[in-house]
Amino acid sequence: MRYILLLLGGVDMSQEQEPNLGNMPHLPQLYTPVKEDRMSGVDGEKTSQDETVYRQGKQRHFEQRKKQLFGFVEGLDRVEMPKMGPDNPFVVSISNPLYPRVMVINAPCIGAREAQDEKCDIFRNALRWAEADKVDAIILSGPVVYFPTEKYGKERPSKVQVVGVHVDADIIEKTYPAHVLRDLGGIEGIRNEGRPLFLTTTAYLEHLIRTFKSLLYSNDDKLLYNGPILVVMGDVEENIAKYYANEKVRAAVFREKENALEHIRRYRRIRSLLQKMKNTSVLEEALSFLEKFRGQFESLGIDISTLSHISAKEIEDLIEEWEEYRNLLVLMGNVEPEFIQDCLPEMISYIASCYQSVAPNVRVVGIGDTYLRIESHLYAVTANKSRNLIRGGLAGTMRDGMYSFVKGHEGVDVVDINLGAGLNPYITGLFVTHRVRAYEKTLDDIRMSHVYQLPTCLDASLYREVVRSMVRTKDDITRLASVSNYESGVVILERGEMSTIPVLRFLPSALLTNRAVFESAETLASTVQGRYQRSRIMYHYKEGCTHYGAQYIARYRSPKDADGRVIKYHYQVCLEMLRNSKAPLLGLANDGDTQHWFNYAVHREGNDEYKSPEELLDAIQQVEQSTKFSKKEREAMLRVLVMENSVLGGVLQPQDQIDGYVDSLKPYLDVFRDIILRSLKCGVAVDGRLGVITYGQGNHNSNTWKKSDVRFDEGRWTRTSLLLALVLAYPELAALFKEAIVAPGFGGLGEARGLFGISPSLGLATSVKSKKLAKRTNAYFYAFYMLHKQGSSKTKDNMKLMVEGYARMGTADQYESGRFSVNTGGDDHMGGVAITRSAFHIKTGCQMFEGPFGRLLRFPEQNIFSAIWGVPVGGPEWGPMVFFPLDFRAVRKYAREPFPLEKQLFANALTADVSD
Repeated sequence: MRYILLLLGGVDMSQEQEPNLGNMPHLPQLYTPVKEDRMSGVDGEKTSQDETVYRQGKQRHFEQRKKQLFGFVEGLDRVEMPKMGPDNPFVVSISNPLYPRVMVINAPCIGAREAQDEKCDIFRNALRWAEADKVDAIILSGPVVYFPTEKYGKERPSKVQVVGVHVDADIIEKTYPAHVLRDLGGIEGIRNEGRPLFLTTTAYLEHLIRTFKSLLYSNDDKLLYNGPILVVMGDVEENIAKYYANEKVRAAVFREKENALEHIRRYRRIRSLLQKMKNTSVLEEALSFLEKFRGQFESLGIDISTLSHISAKEIEDLIEEWEEYRNLLVLMGNVEPEFIQDCLPEMISYIASCYQSVAPNVRVVGIGDTYLRIESHLYAVTANKSRNLIRGGLAGTMRDGMYSFVKGHEGVDVVDINLGAGLNPYITGLFVTHRVRAYEKTLDDIRMSHVYQLPTCLDASLYREVVRSMVRTKDDITRLASVSNYESGVVILERGEMSTIPVLRFLPSALLTNRAVFESAETLASTVQGRYQRSRIMYHYKEGCTHYGAQYIARYRSPKDADGRVIKYHYQVCLEMLRNSKAPLLGLANDGDTQHWFNYAVHREGNDEYKSPEELLDAIQQVEQSTKFSKKEREAMLRVLVMENSVLGGVLQPQDQIDGYVDSLKPYLDVFRDIILRSLKCGVAVDGRLGVITYGQGNHNSNTWKKSDVRFDEGRWTRTSLLLALVLAYPELAALFKEAIVAPGFGGLGEARGLFGISPSLGLATSVKSKKLAKRTNAYFYAFYMLHKQGSSKTKDNMKLMVEGYARMGTADQYESGRFSVNTGGDDHMGGVAITRSAFHIKTGCQMFEGPFGRLLRFPEQNIFSAIWGVPVGGPEWGPMVFFPLDFRAVRKYAREPFPLEKQLFANALTADVSD
């Protein structure tokens, strides 16, 4: 800090007094530098009067600068950012430990444009929904605010097109000098004359904080959501903190510059005084002469008695060294990194203090990678650190990084839910299967982590309207809104402690801006609780890549099965789970590769665990001769041994695979029957190449016949065998089964394409054409599309090609035109989910253990799961879209020891009684 000296009886201000800002974070001493005056005095130095005026002006500028930067945070406490890791997460308090539920609101960009009608405000309505739905907590990930940093330039007009900040007069009055504001005619006078208002960075930030606070409260000053709001700050918050940190560094540099100048002035004045005495050196006898200059020397902090040992040359050397320090080190040198490193956390604390001041339930828990423990599950919030992924791909990047992470870390350090924050074009969910050594005996040694690319909490329609009036987009928000698949919203994440099944409920922008839903507390409660027919959820079961007959097919031990089926396939256990829980399903689809077929020389592959007849006999004899187990235990062990070995041998011939697959379904035919009857009673109407039960065709089937002039469609063949089994079991329902079970085909392509919805007046109506169907009812109908193979990536974003490919198809027929679609597929054995502007994309995993083919090509571990998905009866604007996987971990545990599924999994289900 430059030292200001009053040489004529003034007060020593070399130690400046900081203004008292109350109990607040330690903030830097920032000021606006004042150009040095070249006024009268020896060697161009200021006179004592000039120094006094300069010093007073300097102090005034300092006080103003500090007030402008930090004046509005008086009384705020310092917020220490916790040092988090997988072993030290933030623990979230949950009201229902057996079934925790949290909402995640990502990138609300407060300060950007808002809806004119507060009942259509997407952020406020997300809070209202969370309160009505009784979620345990909200995770609010950044960027929380929108803050365009450019002051001028050709891009500034573009970047403020989405700004929604309206200047508050009281903030301007605090930052403008009082007399200047008066002379300009006040705020109104400035505006009436067409003059611009100027906002300091802190004044702009204060507007954003004030807006943030207003969004959390209703018009009667009550919190819209009363649970904890846990804030994870994003890149915008970091940029604001960097701005303030840079100001602190800049102030320190200016301070040192002024300090050097002050030393230079001191020694120049000494040189001037010595020249007045006309001495080249100061002798003892000259001290009496110097006495008359005592006051001036003492004001410089110099004892004149020491001047007898100082020569004029020494004075020149001191001046030269201080000039060297100022010019070479201060002006041209670099500030030490440690000093800069200490500034940023201090400024991040300052921003966190601002956020926490807006409401008592807001708490900042991190910036960057933030870990949270929600009961037994580990969550993480992170963001892309290197590239701007506005066009998508964050989920793939995160998943790719997790594959490397799991190699070198114990599985308990791998997060269960990994949330990718920031400006993303739509939600994408991908999966990573990994192993946990420590839990092998409890059947928790294999887990499937979820990686979510979070949607933004922005009004998609509002910003598309903004983009239409622009030729080129420059800011991130309009660039995001210009992505063709862009869809915004928020998510609710649920996870049962018993079943470990993770549930995703996506609340799209259309729902959160639907005024009819949020018109009153009553309409909101009725929608949230599914009291309206249109808000009921239609749940469906989806699987694929079943691969019956494969030597590496997924299988589970089920020692307590009443019928002795001690070895079960994945889909068998799933059907058992759904039957026992009375799952309110209205449809079932298998996209293909139902059987393994003969797409390559599978007979050459084999399974090393398979036992030849001689090896099997030896194993049987060892069990029979064992004295460690009882007779009943030995019988069970033998049953497992024989059945599992039979599965390991595989079923090679396609005809045998078809018959074997349908035989494996016979214990669960009542599940198929109940789905069809429930659909009929609920008024499900379908049209096109689609049924209540739909079987497609996979690439294994296609590859088997690609070198032949004939083909056999696995979907049609499977349908015929399944239909026969159902008719024999329930002959009175034969006509209904024939109509409800479909194997769609389009030439040699096993493609399903049609409509489905609820039409109580029509019931099950597969024969009614879609145009007539739409005319005869007021119901909402979804387009449905299913194709086994829709593009993939084993390590990156395997949903991206599926999303983009479906969008490129346009509307080749009347089904998708003007409707929201459900697009399903499989094939890649990785699976995933994505929800875009026009479609709900669902890709299930496989039902195969890893084999030599995947190892040869260095593929990651396959994700073994089938899935439940659901959509609201009245369309996307009347309820959430639902997705949850039935994965290896949950299904394997259920096979070993059945447990009841949580009722919350099928919340607000549209159902009907189909009991006998």
